[in-house]
Amino acid sequence: MKANRRRLLLTATEVGGSQPIDIRFDGHRVWSTVTPDPIDGVISIPWPDALRARLWGVSELSVHDTVGGEPLAVRIVRFGTSSKRLQITDKRGTWLAMTKWDRLGPVLEGNDDDVAARLIASAARLAGLMQEWGYPIYLVGGTLLGMVRGGALLPHDDDLDFAYLSDQSDPAEIVRESFELERRLTDAGYAVARHSHAHLELAFFDEHQQLDHYIDVFTGFFHEGQYCQPFALRSDAVTREDLVPTSEIEVNGVLLPAPANPEAWLAYAYGPGWRVPDPTFVFDVASGTKHRFESWFGVFNRGRFFWEKHWQGKDLATGSPGGAGAVRRLLEIMPPDSDVLDLGCGDGRWAQELQDAGHHVVCADYSFEALRVARLNDDRDTTLWRINANDRTALLELGANLLDTGRPWYVLCSDVLHGLTLANRENVYLMLRMVLRGPARAVVTFDTHPTVQYVRSDPRTWHYSLRQLREELTEDGLEVEEVHRGVRRTELGWRRYARVVIRRSTRAPSERRAWIHERDENVA
Repeated sequence: MKANRRRLLLTATEVGGSQPIDIRFDGHRVWSTVTPDPIDGVISIPWPDALRARLWGVSELSVHDTVGGEPLAVRIVRFGTSSKRLQITDKRGTWLAMTKWDRLGPVLEGNDDDVAARLIASAARLAGLMQEWGYPIYLVGGTLLGMVRGGALLPHDDDLDFAYLSDQSDPAEIVRESFELERRLTDAGYAVARHSHAHLELAFFDEHQQLDHYIDVFTGFFHEGQYCQPFALRSDAVTREDLVPTSEIEVNGVLLPAPANPEAWLAYAYGPGWRVPDPTFVFDVASGTKHRFESWFGVFNRGRFFWEKHWQGKDLATGSPGGAGAVRRLLEIMPPDSDVLDLGCGDGRWAQELQDAGHHVVCADYSFEALRVARLNDDRDTTLWRINANDRTALLELGANLLDTGRPWYVLCSDVLHGLTLANRENVYLMLRMVLRGPARAVVTFDTHPTVQYVRSDPRTWHYSLRQLREELTEDGLEVEEVHRGVRRTELGWRRYARVVIRRSTRAPSERRAWIHERDENVA
């Protein structure tokens, strides 16, 4: 066996072709895969991009058979020139592994022994509560697979999966039911993140308010004779009798509800070969199923994993690069004792400055970890709201709540817009149009030009031009009042940026439509 930062090389005498293997560094499993067929007696396995970026240092590299666990090859390796031990960990020191989403993340195997116990205890409490409310809830996904196939949670899993069977078949009624469930869970004290109108995620925190574990709750329903379980599953391979009345399965000594016929659900989700471990398995979602589910239920969790990971392990509030100038300009605009919404507050650094100047501030962000850091550094009992820009309904509800106070609200939005998609920016602008009444203004900052360090999965590397801003604001009834351009130092080097003051448009709707029409003709 040999290894470098590009690939792992094994001989055909060590490992066979098409064999599931676990790859470990110093005893920690970091990746499971299936070996390709050998070429001239050598099996060449390229490292995943996310893992390759972390290969730096010395480690005992071992390859194990996934099914039996026995070691197939062991060797001390050195990646790069560092003599330090290789550490593929997060900022809290927890070992990471490649997840089913093809990225590094914390998994049950890399956490302390009590995480699985806490996860199962949380699942038991949640299942009991939902059963009390009348929801037929049952284990699904990797959780059910691990218990039926091996009698234990999958070591490479990172959460626990439930679904419940809805009596509804109309997507609109399913959405309504999902909101009702979210309200009940929130009232019961749960922190709920909405992935879609048919998928809720419950987040659980440790004593330091850091994320500890998750539980997913999917809505299952029958539509036109097919069992649907967004985000990925739709077919007639499962009947209602396969799901309810639910059975029970023992998970680490705790009884949890399961489908009436667990094997039928597993064959429906993973195919007839579900009993054989396949580390490379991914859901092959048909385009028709994907488009149907996204049209019916939306997608509201884009980008959150990046920001949770970005804020994880941090405890000091340093603020975004554009925040200082935006705060200074906002302080010049606002009268004393104003109300301010810090939208995309991050660690809350700039909200503290605004409050020190005598203003009342509400902080909003959709990262649990960012809000944890903001709470940790807050000495003024600041109002912290978790708001998701992916979710138009949630943003408009926020705007309505601010309007209900009867006072003008100023808005700080520092280094947020360039990291949003077009649809999400439109959600923000619709909310601003509601809120910016009378003298109220929004001060926003964003990077305006591309960077050579662009990475699609890192929204900090995105950009947003002033032309795009002006056009989108006009369509949503807003306009630019003033612009400041400059160059600033960021985590990714020097970048050109803009600081813009936004107000509600003074043009009549007919004038805005004429301007848009004229612009479109010029572009054409």
